[in-house]
Amino acid sequence: MPAPTDANGKNTLLPPISAVPTSTLLQPGQDHEGFSPSPSYGAFVPVTDEFLPLGGGDENAWGQVGRVYASEMSEEEEEDVDPGRISATALIYLCALCSSLTSVLLGYDVGVMSAAILDIEEDMGLSPLQAEILVGSLNVIAAFGGLIAGKASDALGRKTAIAIACGIFITGAGGMTLSMTYAQLLTGRLLTGLGVGCGFVVAPVYITEITPPHIRGKLVALTDIMINIGILLGYITGFACQELIPPVWLKWRIMLGLGILPPAVIVISLTFLPESPRWLISRGRIREGYQVLGRVIDDPIEAKETLQAIVKSVQSHGNAANGGDNNEEPGWMEVLWPSDKVVGAALFVGLGLGFWQQASGSEAAVYYSPHVLEAAGMTSRGLLLAGTCMVGVFKLLGEVLAAVLIERVGRRPLFLLSSITSTLTLLLIAQSFFLEWSAIPTLVVLCAFMFCFSIGLGPLTFVVAAEVFPMQVRGKAVSLVVFVNRLLSGLIATSFLSISQALTPGGAFLMFALISLASVFFYYFCVPETQGKTLEQIADDLAAEFHLKKDPHSWDTSVSHGSDLMNLRVYPTNHRLVSSLSSGKLVAVVSSSDLQLMREERGAREAGIAAGVVGGTSGIITRSRSSSASFIY
Repeated sequence: MPAPTDANGKNTLLPPISAVPTSTLLQPGQDHEGFSPSPSYGAFVPVTDEFLPLGGGDENAWGQVGRVYASEMSEEEEEDVDPGRISATALIYLCALCSSLTSVLLGYDVGVMSAAILDIEEDMGLSPLQAEILVGSLNVIAAFGGLIAGKASDALGRKTAIAIACGIFITGAGGMTLSMTYAQLLTGRLLTGLGVGCGFVVAPVYITEITPPHIRGKLVALTDIMINIGILLGYITGFACQELIPPVWLKWRIMLGLGILPPAVIVISLTFLPESPRWLISRGRIREGYQVLGRVIDDPIEAKETLQAIVKSVQSHGNAANGGDNNEEPGWMEVLWPSDKVVGAALFVGLGLGFWQQASGSEAAVYYSPHVLEAAGMTSRGLLLAGTCMVGVFKLLGEVLAAVLIERVGRRPLFLLSSITSTLTLLLIAQSFFLEWSAIPTLVVLCAFMFCFSIGLGPLTFVVAAEVFPMQVRGKAVSLVVFVNRLLSGLIATSFLSISQALTPGGAFLMFALISLASVFFYYFCVPETQGKTLEQIADDLAAEFHLKKDPHSWDTSVSHGSDLMNLRVYPTNHRLVSSLSSGKLVAVVSSSDLQLMREERGAREAGIAAGVVGGTSGIITRSRSSSASFIY
């Protein structure tokens, strides 16, 4: 809404700006009518009711950021962000551990179903087609569950979405355990798939948003480690039930019923985990977001700078995604056909990561290890399950090694190493069938393939996928990556036995080897390095790597208004008229988006103030000793 003017069109809210920089300085703690005390980063200007562009006493939450930056936090606010009883690092690891347990749901189902399907086929007399549908349907439905989670996590929060995922999984697992017919079993399986898909999306997003850059990679990789721990637990449970429980009808029910335990633990843990600070800030809950940052970052200055960077990123990409209005959540069209070119580039990278990970056929090796070993000549049921456990052990070892190396060597080197060695081991598996190797050598190369896959392609896919997307679209965008990933996984799982019959097992693995070879070129030419960068830096680097121009709706941090401001730098933003958090006065605020300026003004504890009209826009210029400035509408 335009500023007030008199009959001659002159601004009546603020006096004209002088061509000479003002000498007025506000000292720390000094009260100046119309301005907040100690304006370290910016200032307030009071406005009258008719200028408030919002109805019903609403607040535009972005103005709250100006209050946080405009003065040092009060003593009460500093107490609000006290790290509490445990250190920030301990809390971060606890958040990552508890939320990543959602991945155990998928892993346990994959592992236990490889053993349970043999007993289910025998108990219910299933055909090969029915068995394929039962096994593969989970990942197909998980793909759609991921889409639901993307919307739910953006609208309701990361914690709420995790709770929804757990509730759906518990319902599905209980239904499978009690089912008496194939239709009932399949229905429970579909519900379980929805829960798995929801958890698969939200956990890496939550961990990505709550962890600092120097440990983010290995903690997000924890989600994939948990998948493999779940797979191994499923294998062990299946092996134990085979040996200890005689009745066939009871074996598979106990195997599937034990899957209820992990989501129950997760639901309990959610009662003390904080919400994602980036999600809170993106929804306008600035104070709550800052409080969470204070709990997960020990250094108060770093917490404030992180808040500043998050707000800038949300404003920039939020405006771009919504045509200049960051109060609205970006719709699916802005994710699928984004106006923000950075989102488009991130979508290309993310969807490629989701596709190539599954196209190599890793799910076939995981789900059908007993069938592959049986085709190689291993006939004993106990030996088949023991061999399957070995595959799970080597898969887990690869994941652990990746977590150790990810912050030391980076993402790209591990992607390239993993894709190249996976191609070679897939060729060896194919050769083992063509040359009719015995079961033991086949088991060795199968374990080698899973190890090579797990040092890069397995854990890093969703590490990078969760990192490359801007905050405003991260939930929906990652859900699209999961959709492609799980859909392809389900298609491979439901068709592998048919492909093996048509091409022979050796031909099937040769096909996967050729696909894996093609993926090497994608990882080399298209995947950016994200190691050690903040989420906000990654978006900027992605734009530079793909030679993208800055979106016109995003913040321009280098606009100059020339001699009118003595060549001072100006930081414009949208008009935001809100109530300040402290006094309740109606104010129009904006803060500098320049971290160096913030540091210098914080150190100087003073700012020069000039008021007037610049380019037809009323405002206040806060000037630091560095001759930089921020513009207050």
